[in-house]
Amino acid sequence: MAHVANITIQSSKVPGDLTDYDVYVDLSDLGAPFWNTVANGGGDIRVYKDDGVTELAREIINCDTATKTGQLHFKYTGTLSSSSNTIVKIHADGTSSDYAVTATYGRNNVWVDWEMVNHDGGATADSTGQHTFSAVGSPTSGGVTAPTGVGTNFNGSSQYINTNANNLNVNNDYTLHAWIKMDVDQNPSPILATGSNITNAPGYWIWINRLASSNGLCMQLDNGPGGADFVPNSSNRVNVADGWSHIAMVRDGNNYKSYINGSLADSGTLAKSGLNTTEDILIARLDYGSNYFHGSISEIRMRQDARSSDWIETSYNNQNDTSTFYTVTDISGATLSTTKPMQPIWFF
Repeated sequence: MAHVANITIQSSKVPGDLTDYDVYVDLSDLGAPFWNTVANGGGDIRVYKDDGVTELAREIINCDTATKTGQLHFKYTGTLSSSSNTIVKIHADGTSSDYAVTATYGRNNVWVDWEMVNHDGGATADSTGQHTFSAVGSPTSGGVTAPTGVGTNFNGSSQYINTNANNLNVNNDYTLHAWIKMDVDQNPSPILATGSNITNAPGYWIWINRLASSNGLCMQLDNGPGGADFVPNSSNRVNVADGWSHIAMVRDGNNYKSYINGSLADSGTLAKSGLNTTEDILIARLDYGSNYFHGSISEIRMRQDARSSDWIETSYNNQNDTSTFYTVTDISGATLSTTKPMQPIWFF
């Protein structure tokens, strides 16, 4: 016997129609019938559109039946509506095996449009399946609680993550977003940066600048010695006292936008050509000048296109407070066989 729960995404939390949006579900929001059915680890979880037939790719980060906690991400193929609520069905039967990460409805296909997805900010798997992370300085991956599960804390002096990726270039448009929590005001506090010597090789870096003269979420591009910066207005910044903050940086041609907690912080133009970096990409460190991030990072993602302000705001709404982003309804007596047509069996 399987259990079915409806997740009703509130259109009021989606400011504009979005295509192929990746939705986050906090499994602790689901009720006792789900937890009485689901297998520990959540490999039996399946996600469908409201028709009960159209299956959606999903990734189970964690599903602990003892603590009744876990995290699920799924890709809503098609249009996530801003004018009418969207219903998806979460199925669990307690026995089915998990999909391979490369399967049609497995992990990698949730993130096929992304270049890098690191849920806990540490040295765990890249959910796109493209990169292998390694920790330097022994940070504890997933050691702190974060808005979408867990994050990684960095000491600001010796700890960082090497993505072992030298192909995360910014030749074209791109979007980066993450959750950060600063423990100490440092300038700069790098979130994502290319490797060794940024003044002598093409590179880029995204950081929080805490100087009194130019605080904010910043971007620098270097084509060799010297760089060009996009530095937002000093009144739009993340402070230590803010706790966890959702930040995003978007490049759309020569136009740059920074967002804090779903809202536009600043925008501007920067006439700088794209870069083909050959350096490894680092999380929480800029090797030039030995600059480090002192605080915690979680859910850091990068893709090679410009996401809209509607996408950024929806991401914040979804990840910041799932209780207002969707409602959960257990479907009494529903099973997989009553919502998903059985395949015919032929006898000869």
